Amino acid sequence: KSLNLYGLYQNLEYIVKHKTVLVVEGNTDVISCRRVGIPIGVCAFGTSFMEEHLKVLMLYADTFLFCQDDDDAGKKSTEKIQKLLSSYKDIKVWYLKLSGAKDPDDFIKLYGGDSLKKGVIDLRNSLFESSV
Repeated sequence: KSLNLYGLYQNLEYIVKHKTVLVVEGNTDVISCRRVGIPIGVCAFGTSFMEEHLKVLMLYADTFLFCQDDDDAGKKSTEKIQKLLSSYKDIKVWYLKLSGAKDPDDFIKLYGGDSLKKGVIDLRNSLFESSV
């Protein structure tokens, strides 16, 4: 269970197509993202994101967007992820911070799916512009 990624099977087609994955903390975040047209979300099952998760996702994507919860646990998780990713140079990594909401699910409820979708698209586009 701890090495599985919620949403990977359902979103794999889009992750592969766009070579991009959005890593969030909770399964409701994955569901809400997909519902509003962001079908690239995954989250770890019952554990924090680990190197084993990264290795699985690297089989399908080279661009990683991380959106951890805006609380103490989420901030610690982001620090852990940043440390983990520091040795991986062949991937593009970006961190999406949601202002005024705890997580993607809350953000969608408060501001609508189009706002989050635009943020994800803008972030992904800026990654490719800055790496050219």
